[in-house]
Amino acid sequence: MSISKNSVRWLWISFLLAGCIWYTCDIWELRMSDREIRTTLAKNPLGYTAEISYFSEMGRDVRYVEIGQDSLPLIVFVHGAPS
Repeated sequence: MSISKNSVRWLWISFLLAGCIWYTCDIWELRMSDREIRTTLAKNPLGYTAEISYFSEMGRDVRYVEIGQDSLPLIVFVHGAPS
């Protein structure tokens, strides 16, 4: 059984690409501090203040942000980022 040079080349390219992705994900942090979130959300056109809170359950902390008025309909965005 012989493997073509083209197959070997694509195998090496795949390993190189996987390594680059792994390295990038290892050093690239997507987290924002509470201060950065407040600063970013303060730039909204309606001037609402962001309230950042934490919910703790079973040893895990979930950060959530509330922005807007209590009298308006509720919209929930769920984000499952790795960080």
